Amino acid sequence: MKKGFFADLLTKLVFALIIVWLAPLIWLFLMSVKPNPEILVSPTVWITSHPTLVHYQNVLFGSEFSDFLRNSAIISLSTTALTLALACPAAYSFAKFTGRKAFRGSVGYLNSLIIMRGLPGFVLIIPLFVMYTIIHMMDSKIGMTIAYTAFALPLAVWILRAFFLGVPPELMESAEVDGCSRLGAFIRIAIPLSTSGIATAGVLTFLLAWNDFIFALVLTSTSNARTATIGIFNFIGTGSHYMINWGEIGALAVILVAPILLFVLFAHRYIVKGLTFGAVKG
Repeated sequence: MKKGFFADLLTKLVFALIIVWLAPLIWLFLMSVKPNPEILVSPTVWITSHPTLVHYQNVLFGSEFSDFLRNSAIISLSTTALTLALACPAAYSFAKFTGRKAFRGSVGYLNSLIIMRGLPGFVLIIPLFVMYTIIHMMDSKIGMTIAYTAFALPLAVWILRAFFLGVPPELMESAEVDGCSRLGAFIRIAIPLSTSGIATAGVLTFLLAWNDFIFALVLTSTSNARTATIGIFNFIGTGSHYMINWGEIGALAVILVAPILLFVLFAHRYIVKGLTFGAVKG
């Protein structure tokens, strides 16, 4: 009886927390389809009887936000691809080349990865700003991609290492006996058996790049590389023209959140399996 009671209580608590988490998203969506006169009116109009898409039109076609959104997509996808391309062989080498096969300093490199991942982003932003200014990589998509990759790589390596540790060495040896090279065995055996980990690392890397604010704020200055998280400031006036376009901000938030929700819903099975696997292996 007690076990069932606590399980029921925990279920209700989780459901309540989900409602609390969804409430701001639902409010943003409702605000994004309200006409301007109904947004800040008192008493509050919860659900409008005259929904409109004018705020979405203003965001997508009447401002620079479409450029920012395109920059976010390019930088986030490039960061994800580059991070996985570097993390997979690095994680495999840490997982399989141990003992006498280990390369010099492998333990130190592995430990340094988690230390690097623990550093907050604002600690690195000033050195990055100075370095990028010197090498003329400020306000560039390539520079943003490299910065995000450097920040996401340690976590991706740690996640993937746990999966590669779970690949049976007998399969790798069997593939090599059958004439497959070490690289071929890695591509044909280790990679397919670690798709859950690769998907998990890819989703987390994409989220890091898509949601980032501080790097985009400091390392960019024009629509050439600025991302959608910075584009929201275009809808907040300054000085004598101070005004907050709440409808456009609501539409902007919905547009930013929608790809993330779809991405996570599509890959949630891989994410759950990947995170739980990485929590108990190596």
